[in-house]
Amino acid sequence: MWIAFIGWFLNGAAESSKQQATLGQLLSGVKVRDIMTGECPVMDGAVSLERFVDEQVRRAGRRCVLVTENQALRGMMTLHNVRTVPREDWSRRSVAEVMTPVAELQRARLEEDVWSLLQRMDEGDVHQVPVTDDGHLVGLITREHLIRYVRTRLELGI
Repeated sequence: MWIAFIGWFLNGAAESSKQQATLGQLLSGVKVRDIMTGECPVMDGAVSLERFVDEQVRRAGRRCVLVTENQALRGMMTLHNVRTVPREDWSRRSVAEVMTPVAELQRARLEEDVWSLLQRMDEGDVHQVPVTDDGHLVGLITREHLIRYVRTRLELGI
């Protein structure tokens, strides 16, 4: 019984290692600027959580919005942030009060290697990362962008 369990475990580890190597090859040489979107949903920090949920989450289907002031990134508002506030307080609390401030955000650089960014995202359990250049917001990269890029390359066989 133990031998079968050890064999199953080793097979799983080998398969995982193979998948990671394949993913590393697909992302080799790819830079953040190649995958990111420049169309970033942004909002003012004074907006209430209730309005954020109604307009950005329910209507637009967004999971995160970047908070800016004079084109400078101030933070990021995500569903995780919303869940920290009781529903009855949403109308009284602003996005700026509960967002993740810029100092606590992982950020990406335009010329950063996507493979190293993905590893940082995994380590930090982060799903979206703003892309900045000289402190100014220039884009957003999400796990969905990475998955779409990999899927497209696999489908095209390139």
